This record gives sequence, structure tokens and C-alpha cells, in this order.
Amino acid sequence: MKTKISVLLTVCLILITVIFLVFKLKPLKPVPVTGVTLDQTTATLVAGNSLQLTAIVAPANATNKNVTWSSSVPNVAQVDATGKITALTPGIATIIVTTEDGRMTAVCNKVGVLPLSPGKITLQHKTIRTVEKVIPPERKPLKAGPWTQDSWRDDLYLTYCSEKFPDGWHLVSKQLVVESFQGRRGSMMVGQYADALYDWATRDVSKTNQVCYLVDTRHHTIGESGKLFSFYIDYTIEGPSRVESTNVEEWVSENVVLNWGESKSFNCAPGAWKVSFDSFDGKHNEYSASGSNKFLDISDTTTGLQIKARNANEVVYP
Repeated sequence: MKTKISVLLTVCLILITVIFLVFKLKPLKPVPVTGVTLDQTTATLVAGNSLQLTAIVAPANATNKNVTWSSSVPNVAQVDATGKITALTPGIATIIVTTEDGRMTAVCNKVGVLPLSPGKITLQHKTIRTVEKVIPPERKPLKAGPWTQDSWRDDLYLTYCSEKFPDGWHLVSKQLVVESFQGRRGSMMVGQYADALYDWATRDVSKTNQVCYLVDTRHHTIGESGKLFSFYIDYTIEGPSRVESTNVEEWVSENVVLNWGESKSFNCAPGAWKVSFDSFDGKHNEYSASGSNKFLDISDTTTGLQIKARNANEVVYP
């Protein structure tokens, strides 16, 4: 009886061993890939920045989860073997992931690469500038006289003066001009200067703000009846220079440099500024009041003007 039981146990053990060996040595059936997705399907990056994408292969127990990565425009955005995107130059690229098993694909189909700044921003603001202009001094040619003397006496000792000229004016030039002269020693013609007369003695006795000459004919001219001499003073005076101030309204331009997410404030009164903006995508915009586009926000506040560049992650380009 014991022998039969022992034989039966031995047979069972052999069968179990055979079954175990059959299943252990037989290869398992592979689990095929049914699809792949990405954790992000769009992205916006600033040139020089990077972003890590993650591929999710289905089913989770797929036998072969190997994938390859590629970029539709490598000079805009390139991707490495791990799914890391590096933004290079402004533009748009599509990043594609492909499974090794089944050639399943998923795409991040709008990777926008932005430059470091939104574009060229020019601010013009109105200012009042005081311009000073120097007015050249005025000159006035004047004449004093003429004076005549018809005495034939030889003891004339007389002073002849111009009118006083205004304060602040000064003498530029003067001369005593003889119109006629008759005396014992002959006659002098019109236009000769008294300073040169050999029959006269003259002295400059000018006073403040006045041109004067002293004429001394004593012992020099014994005239005959009739006009003895006639002369006048030619002189030029010059006034003070002066400065005229004029307020000039003008527009002053300055370039505003903003990186993404930055803002700047300016002390500009409402209506006293203009903003022109050439965005990097080639569009031109002009503002003279608050406004915005997909790159900038311009606010005309009670304290002045504010220009803000949008955050890069807020910009969908294009």
C-alpha cells in the first residue's frame, strides 16, 4: 500500500515539474504599443530658453516604450533624445515624438519662439523748452548841430555838445565836421575836420552820455564880417544787447527697451505723448491713448504713462 502511494506522489511531482518547466521556458507574448501622448501640446519660449516634454506611451505595460524625437524646423527649436526643447530663433516649430513599436506619433504642434524683447518701442513726449535769443545791440548814427558863428572877434572860447543819449547806451565813434571856415589866413573847405585846422584849437570835452567839443579861436582867427565858421558833430551810439526768451513746444523721442514681463513708467501728461511700436513680427502700431495688442499693454494713468511687455507665457505666437 505504501509502495503505491509513494509511486503516485512521485508521478505527481514529475508532472508538476514538467508543467513548470514548460511555462517557464516558453516566451511571454509581447504587449504592443497602442498610442502615445505628450504632457504639453503647445508652448511659447523665449530664444535661449528650454522646455522638457514628456511622452506617455500606452498601455503602461507596453513591452517596448522606446521613442524618437524630431523638430519640423530645427533652426527655430531643436529637441534632443530626451524630449528637451531648446528655443533658438523667432518662429514656429512642431515637435514630433514617434514610438519605436508601431510608429505611433504625438505632436506639440505650436511651439512659438519669441525674441528677447517684443520689438522696437519709441516714446515721443511733448516738452516745453525755453529758447534764449541774443538780440544784437542797436546802433544809431546821430548829428549834433550845425553851429555857426558870425562874430569877427578873436576871443571865442565856446563848448558845443550833443543831446544826452539814454542810459545804457555808449559812444562808438565821433567827429567834428567843418562845413565852412573863413579867417585871416584863408578858408577851409567843407568836410575838413576841426582837429586838423591850423587856425583853430579844439579839445574833446565829452561828458557822461554826451559828446562835446571845446572850440578855442582866440588869437587865431580875426574874421571879417559875415559867417566866420560853421560845423557839426557826427557821432554814433550803441545800445545794450538784450536776451529774448521764448517757450518752444517740441516732441522729444526716446527708445524704450523692455524684455518680456517688464514695465516702465513715464511722467507724461495725458495727450502729451505718442508711442510707436514695431513688433518683431513686422507689424507697426501707434498709440496716443491707452491701448494694447498681443505684445504690449499701454496705460494712460493719473500718474503718467506705463508701458508693459506681456509675459512670454501669455503670448501665443503668432
